Amino acid sequence: MIIYGTLTAIALDRYNVVVHPLQPLRRYSRLRSYLIIFLIWCYSFLFAVMPALDIGLSVYVPEGYLTTCSFDYLNKETPARIFMALFFVAAYCIPLTCIVYSYFYILKVVFTASRIQSSKDKAKTEQKLTFIVAAIIGLWFLAWSPYAIVAMMGVFGLEQYLTPLASMIPAIFCKTAACVDPYLYAATHPRFRVEVRMLLYGRGVLRRVSTTRSSYMTRSRSSFTHRLRPASGEGENRAEPYMLNNNLMMVPEETEENEEIIVVAEINHSLSGTMEQ
Repeated sequence: MIIYGTLTAIALDRYNVVVHPLQPLRRYSRLRSYLIIFLIWCYSFLFAVMPALDIGLSVYVPEGYLTTCSFDYLNKETPARIFMALFFVAAYCIPLTCIVYSYFYILKVVFTASRIQSSKDKAKTEQKLTFIVAAIIGLWFLAWSPYAIVAMMGVFGLEQYLTPLASMIPAIFCKTAACVDPYLYAATHPRFRVEVRMLLYGRGVLRRVSTTRSSYMTRSRSSFTHRLRPASGEGENRAEPYMLNNNLMMVPEETEENEEIIVVAEINHSLSGTMEQ
């Protein structure tokens, strides 16, 4: 439950950064991040400790082939059913709703922002982000829905359909998804890959920014600005729009051959206007 509470917090954080970039009260400081993590642990600990204390709400019992333990969702007593209903809402319905809501509006913002890009850039932006969002929501749904269905079948008296295999497979799905989630987020977040490279090869690869012509796309409207650079063969400057976003994804394009660009951007505030020459 801690893992999926964290994923929910990540989704809400991305929602605040992308959809409401200009509202300072929505930004997360280090202290606020620690507080959110602490609350997630408390939230999860509350539901985890009650069955362990055996206070009459629920208990941990072996499930499936008796190799793992879980909540006693086959208990017919009213307190146990109430606990399972609350757990279903707290551990499944609320996180899933928050994740779907957050990424829906992130997609909406990205599709709106992509209208000012070229058709090629727009298509690449929409396709990549749509794939990422579908993967995140789909993995969540596939991981927890079978287990939630099994638990609700037990609560509502359909235990005759719950064979050891039928109850074991959903539990394996949940545990497997917990291992896959970090790789999914790592694969879709460029800055994470930069940090891993820094850990493996040292601080020397922190930043080697190309001075050749490059264009950058963003996946949100969190920061829009313009870069002034000389036009080729002319003495006067022209404004070339580009967008940066260190929170969702950053994609370098149209770089010179054999040039590697590593960008580590910290965007503390966003620019809603534009500068024109």
